[in-house]
Amino acid sequence: MNYKYLILGGGIAGCYAAQSIREIDKEGSIAIVSKEIHLPYDRTVLSKGYLQGKIKRESIFIKKKDFYEKNKIELILGRKAEKLDAENKKVKLDDSSWIGFDKLLIATGGEPRKLNIEGSELKGVFYLRSLDDCDSIKEWLSFAKKAVIIGGGFIGCEVAFVLASKNIDTTILELTPHLLSRVLDEEMSIFIENFLKSKGVKIITNSSAIKIIGEDGKVKAVQTNNGDVIEADMVLIGVGIIPNIELAKNAGIKTDNGIITNEYLETSVPDIYAAGDIALFYSPIFNKYLRVEHYDVALRHGKVAGKNMAGKKETFNELPYFFSYMAELSIYVYGELSNKYKSVRRGLPDLKKGFLKFYFENGILNSVLSVNTFKDLNISKELIKERFKAEDINIFSYENFDLNILLNS
Repeated sequence: MNYKYLILGGGIAGCYAAQSIREIDKEGSIAIVSKEIHLPYDRTVLSKGYLQGKIKRESIFIKKKDFYEKNKIELILGRKAEKLDAENKKVKLDDSSWIGFDKLLIATGGEPRKLNIEGSELKGVFYLRSLDDCDSIKEWLSFAKKAVIIGGGFIGCEVAFVLASKNIDTTILELTPHLLSRVLDEEMSIFIENFLKSKGVKIITNSSAIKIIGEDGKVKAVQTNNGDVIEADMVLIGVGIIPNIELAKNAGIKTDNGIITNEYLETSVPDIYAAGDIALFYSPIFNKYLRVEHYDVALRHGKVAGKNMAGKKETFNELPYFFSYMAELSIYVYGELSNKYKSVRRGLPDLKKGFLKFYFENGILNSVLSVNTFKDLNISKELIKERFKAEDINIFSYENFDLNILLNS
């Protein structure tokens, strides 16, 4: 079997790539291969509204089944790509069948990083990556009383908030001195910690789990490296993901912490593209390679990759963007925030009024973080794209200073 366009991965990037291809090429054959049995869906709501019960199951699917039928997009579900023969343009699936292609998109995302400690196989220990994972967690929540979240990243924080809102005694264990310390500055980390504490979440930092204690095959407690034993009847592990690069790497495609692409999302092998969490893409804005694990980048990647697979030559030249929602706390981040840059705050750290934080590298505005406000976000994004360099970064902290003056200055 041969397709003009073959897409590996049934997530946001894959779905929107197929849509973009069909908008340009009305007849070329398209297939999406996904190891999951579900229609392509939005993973970002799993730790938010879906887990909380505020978003219905049918609402998480990106497109309804008739969209794929109407647009002649074939879905090959419950199958995983095991081998890529890049030279002969074909992919071997886990049922030993081979599929040929003219253009290929690899959008297979990543797998949860496993925590290999004693007791990690017990019932009541979960990872949250897929819809099936989330459904299993929701079922367990019906009788859970005490939970430990291992890992204080955004997924861990969002899940902890949901569990606490369901009156489950919830504790976050974080290895570093603060939650979210790998992506945020200390002030923002402490701000979010205080918010979660106000919602009843307990937080233990500078601590790691060394053993999950069980009884009758189920979770009973978590033992930490500090000697603490925390009672729990459920444990969620959220210590990051590992991008699924092995398929590409074994096929001779250049990889690092992701599949390396140019600004057109094409890999080192012509006619093979990568998008979403798995792509280590070149950003013309920042003149560096980035890998971003979030909804907006995956969606835009999919659209650009799809267009380019169908013959266009469009550059991915968008600002990386991610968001997090926890009830009355909404966080939006635009730009590149991979290093500990110098920062200034615009406004008091107040939930009701909201505020902004600006991050600079050698005076150049690299990113902006917003809490509960959209004011000055658009101009901030333009300044980041322009690579604005401030002689004095403190001017961004003056609330009465009009940032529009700086544009094209």
